[in-house]
Amino acid sequence: MEVGSALLTPTLTFIKNDAGEETGREETITYNDSPVESETYDSIGVYVHSGTVNYAAGEYLINNKGEVTDKRVEAGSISATAQVTATYPWYSGNTDGLIK
Repeated sequence: MEVGSALLTPTLTFIKNDAGEETGREETITYNDSPVESETYDSIGVYVHSGTVNYAAGEYLINNKGEVTDKRVEAGSISATAQVTATYPWYSGNTDGLIK
């Protein structure tokens, strides 16, 4: 991304499968391990978009005989991150015309 561009807004999607319902989430953007308050990529470097979803325990699983087992997905959390590198624009060409 170019320095000065608006921050991306990645979508954090939780697919529960055999886990329980989502109980909470936290999404942050950091730069040099500090929270980002700006709405743009305002410095050159790597920005980290992080998200964590907490979920409840799922239902007990049913085996191939239709019997309820003692196995289930326990309550927990799952995290994901994405990195975005911000840089100044690069130009090529000569005095007759520059291309960004």
